[in-house]
Amino acid sequence: MSTKVNVNVRIDKDLKEEASNIARSMGTNLSTVLNMYLIKFSREKRLDISIDEDMMTSMNDDEIKQITSLSNFNTFFSSISWK
Repeated sequence: MSTKVNVNVRIDKDLKEEASNIARSMGTNLSTVLNMYLIKFSREKRLDISIDEDMMTSMNDDEIKQITSLSNFNTFFSSISWK
């Protein structure tokens, strides 16, 4: 049996609420979703993020500029604003 630990992550309040609602509507919770993603990330050793055309059309200009300017993981990582 593995030992469980708590991880504290700071995210936008609205983003957390929206993601929690989506997870709940799918019959799960945000903790399970994040665990599933981390398992996949650990096994594949890659960051799997995709953005489809519908998502791009709902973004504002600043969000699009930020996403399209990220050419690699280092650029992505350095673009994150830490509080």
